[in-house]
Amino acid sequence: MIDIEAKNLERWLKRVSVDLEGPITDGAVGIAAAIQHVIAPYPPVSRRPQPFKSVRQRRGFFAALRRGRIEVPYRRGRSPGSETLGRRWNIRPLSFGAVLENRARYAGLVHGKKGRQAAYHARTGWVREDQAKEQIFASGEANEIMAESITRAIKKG
Repeated sequence: MIDIEAKNLERWLKRVSVDLEGPITDGAVGIAAAIQHVIAPYPPVSRRPQPFKSVRQRRGFFAALRRGRIEVPYRRGRSPGSETLGRRWNIRPLSFGAVLENRARYAGLVHGKKGRQAAYHARTGWVREDQAKEQIFASGEANEIMAESITRAIKKG
């Protein structure tokens, strides 16, 4: 889950005669959409081996395979257990902010922050949430989106 929140605005907002809560929230939603554009695309399919980490993991895998809960080879979006990760993104507006989240229960293993993302997903090209957020903020795109949203509101007001 990626939070985008405008902070320390009190002093600045007192100087402007326009209510900026809506435009700032709209800007945060726009930034969340830009981050989603970076994080959501699937990397190419990898057929790299994923060795078992323990005997318990191996036993669990074969038990799930026998019960039909998983399928080999795994087919994105079609295999049992797939929650169609790419279609589970959601942007939730907040007062002066927004939250970008993926509701697939395994999303943290695929896109989670450093140390939370599964090593296999890191090796096969899945973008972490902190990488996507950093890319949008470091490029200046986040500033442009927010500035455009605020400028539109001030011109209207």
